[in-house]
Amino acid sequence: CAQSGTINTLCVDNLTVSKPLTPVIKYRAAVTNPANSVYNLGLPINWNTILDDPNGNVSVAPFHYTVPVSGYYIATFQLDSEQLQGAATISGVPVGLLRLFANAGLARQMLAPFLSFSDEQSAVFSTILLLNAGDIITMTYDVLVLNPVGGLMPFVGTVNIKANGSALNSSGFEIHYLSS
Repeated sequence: CAQSGTINTLCVDNLTVSKPLTPVIKYRAAVTNPANSVYNLGLPINWNTILDDPNGNVSVAPFHYTVPVSGYYIATFQLDSEQLQGAATISGVPVGLLRLFANAGLARQMLAPFLSFSDEQSAVFSTILLLNAGDIITMTYDVLVLNPVGGLMPFVGTVNIKANGSALNSSGFEIHYLSS
């Protein structure tokens, strides 16, 4: 059995591979928080519980994910919030704004309206990103409210990010390498 070699033309009827290629699933991570936490709107989210990170690409305090290899990734960002609080009175229905950044530049964002007369919101989005090795991934959450003069404006305040220390029914972030 050869460990390496060059083949110009190959025709095989039955092929057995004794050492399969390294699976790409090793380039992945999942993070959350162990319990509910107060979050200042608009600041980077600091996930502090690592659920899965086989390559050590997650840093906490402050949170960021460092992309290990260039290629296409699928990223999922879920944020469940409650107890929207601030000094200003909210008129109309607030809209949540989830943002995903690569190297501090906006990579993707999603708007998610609150239900009328509810201060709770659940929002999740998944996206495919083309990233380069060494890119730094972070995220923020804002709530936009209607200002009669300025239109939709960021609300100054806090929310309680709901989390339970697991990837099921909890706020968090996951990223998986797909291909080069």
